[in-house]
Amino acid sequence: LSGYTQAAIALALGVVVGGALQLAVQIPALWRRGMDFHFGISFRDPGVRRVGQLLLPAFAGVGIYQVNVLVSTIFATSAWVPEGSVAALYYADRVMEVALGAYAISVATVILPLMAQQAAGRDLDAMKQTLSFAFRNVAFIVLPATVGLLVLHQPIIRVLFEYSAFGSHSTALTARALVFYAVGLPAFAAVRLVVQAFYALQDTATPVRMAAVTLVANIVFCYMLVQPLQHAGLALATGLASYMNFFMLYAVLRRRIGGVQERVVALSLLRTSAASAGMGVLCWALKRAFGLVAIESAAALAGGFALTLAAALAGYALFAWLLGAEELAEI
Repeated sequence: LSGYTQAAIALALGVVVGGALQLAVQIPALWRRGMDFHFGISFRDPGVRRVGQLLLPAFAGVGIYQVNVLVSTIFATSAWVPEGSVAALYYADRVMEVALGAYAISVATVILPLMAQQAAGRDLDAMKQTLSFAFRNVAFIVLPATVGLLVLHQPIIRVLFEYSAFGSHSTALTARALVFYAVGLPAFAAVRLVVQAFYALQDTATPVRMAAVTLVANIVFCYMLVQPLQHAGLALATGLASYMNFFMLYAVLRRRIGGVQERVVALSLLRTSAASAGMGVLCWALKRAFGLVAIESAAALAGGFALTLAAALAGYALFAWLLGAEELAEI
């Protein structure tokens, strides 16, 4: 689509084409599994009506998320933040979404049909066990990713974006936003998982109500933090609102189905946190040893960063093994 003179149109068309291809590549696999598609419109079918009732709140939830993005953008264009903050927040959010989507969203997608089956059979103990498994294993990936983003925020942005018009000033703005987005990464992942539990229970309204409360909280946090922390305060506000969202959702879920193997999850989080802390110290030492903040050669930067990343992964696996983390084998 590079032939289009307007970049925005090319990007929009690329998203549409990509979405169509994402659907198309799945249809042959469904055919091979015996599914037969008959396309038509029937609003009298009780299944269609039920799906429609469940979808409407979900659409509202997506809308609230977009309002949250709009709120952050409005604050990012105020006189309290430096020029370029909108772009810095966008790039930092993209990096954070990669860390989130690489595992957390994948697990959330996989556990939904399993929990839905368990909820339909009223096997709530099995459902809670599935959600506990998801919490532990997602935390096993997300917590070290959070530590890595906190320690290596500037080298990450330099390796990914610092070329052409994206200079050191842009790196500094984006890296600072990334630090505060990373603080909220565990909450972003946890919310994705607990929302799936509500969907499995065929309750799409509760997550929307909590998201509406979170929207108000996000506005308040943005107003409180934008002056002292500038654009980084907006990233922190998003994270704080997400933690609030998770705890409200979990409180409601706990009243409905009971605690989700909380002692098991807590012990797992302690082990994962300890292993992540050890990895963080290793990352910090290697960052200083390779000079990843000040080094000017792009090749040397990329090489040093790759070695740091490899050593961090190996170190984290070793620390987790020494602490007896069950998640290492489960993953």
